[in-house]
Amino acid sequence: MGYDDFSRKVEEHYYDGEPHSFNSFMLGLSVSIALPILCLFAIIYFAKAVQFNSLHHVLHFLVSNDSAYLTNIYIMALMPSMFGFFWAYKTERWKFGRGYIVGTLLFLVFFLARTLL
Repeated sequence: MGYDDFSRKVEEHYYDGEPHSFNSFMLGLSVSIALPILCLFAIIYFAKAVQFNSLHHVLHFLVSNDSAYLTNIYIMALMPSMFGFFWAYKTERWKFGRGYIVGTLLFLVFFLARTLL
């Protein structure tokens, strides 16, 4: 048996070379939406950019602040998305990666709409 024997793939639960665990479009979409939002709130909290008295104060800061400081915060919040997509690419979880791209693009659309409006 050499390296060209593909009969072991069925025993390892691989079909067409794609792993089944964590390979879902909806899982990738939900992770790519939740992760930047959590990072955004964590960065704002630890940078003490706004008082966390209520969610209303934080949302008002995110929507109405026009400083370059907030642009840097948005970019930093998207950093984990790059690592998540790299993980999906290296482990060949293509459906998860597609969902991850769509969620990241939705975050980008929110950022552009906030900047332009």
